[in-house]
Amino acid sequence: MGRLSLARVTKFSQIACVLAVCVAPAVAQVAVTPAKRTMLVGDSEPFRAVDSQGHMLTNVHWTISRQELAEVAQGAEVEVVAKQPGRFTLTAHAGEGYAEAQVEVLQGPTMPLGTIRWSGVDWPGCKTAKIMPAVPSETGVADVFEDAVCADGHYVAAYTAEGIMAWRRKVTAKSGVQPSAEEVAAAAAQLNTHGACICDSISISMKRDDVRALLAARRLNTSSETKNAWVIEEEGTECRLWFDAQSWVSKKRKTLVSE
Repeated sequence: MGRLSLARVTKFSQIACVLAVCVAPAVAQVAVTPAKRTMLVGDSEPFRAVDSQGHMLTNVHWTISRQELAEVAQGAEVEVVAKQPGRFTLTAHAGEGYAEAQVEVLQGPTMPLGTIRWSGVDWPGCKTAKIMPAVPSETGVADVFEDAVCADGHYVAAYTAEGIMAWRRKVTAKSGVQPSAEEVAAAAAQLNTHGACICDSISISMKRDDVRALLAARRLNTSSETKNAWVIEEEGTECRLWFDAQSWVSKKRKTLVSE
């Protein structure tokens, strides 16, 4: 029996697709945000797995290529603690697929001049057109807007100061037409459905006891609490607080929780 050539195999496959409907499998777009990050030894920074709409993925398992360089706490959103200088890959494994982030850890008290702290997601077929500062009162969670040109139109994504993508939306259907400032503001306003949260009332250097009193006044509790870190959940938002050795708030992060 003669060998079946590649051309004949291709022809038979095309005939089979005529006889039975062939549907190409959908490839889910998954990303880790931020996609690239530079840290200092001792830093603790967040990473999140998201879909193409910026929604946080759940049931995510995280792995790192060099475990001696960092510690990773499992969860939908993780905190990575840098232990030693070097480079490693952080990978998120989810039911929708997997994605990677590249992390570099530097030694020293400060970042070298000109260091890029983090980079946003580089979606296939998209190119960043411009970066715009966000107005905090419009979204409550965004510090930066990214306008990206994609094959099917323009998309706007909102990022926090830590490089976490809060949301991503298509604002125009034509890839050659950039969105106006009004369209960007309208896209942001659609996501601003939660109003002010407890994080807006907490300031850096606030005492732990004062934060607890504020929670009592708002009839809120911490959903997770350790000696130096609290997590406070409200409808649609999550507030993470870090305390220093003197029980002052040293860092806070407000996150929009997407449905």
